[in-house]
Amino acid sequence: MGLKPPPSRGTFSDGQTVENPRHLRKSEKALKSLNRRLSKTQKGSKNREAASNRLSRKHLKVIRQRQDFAVKKTLCVIQSNDLVA
Repeated sequence: MGLKPPPSRGTFSDGQTVENPRHLRKSEKALKSLNRRLSKTQKGSKNREAASNRLSRKHLKVIRQRQDFAVKKTLCVIQSNDLVA
């Protein structure tokens, strides 16, 4: 007994499956590096502000990748069906 990992794929009622692209997992190495670089800078410095902006932009990219994937998949489902209820 234990915790199950989140599903790696989604399944529609017609049996079609969609793989989870795992955008965060793919960006983890870069996020870790940027976070380390941020933590090594001095508080209040311009370099810290720049490092913070780089980290924020990387997180924003992951958010936008997830949103884009969801929008594209929902659009595909809507276009392939006559009625979605």
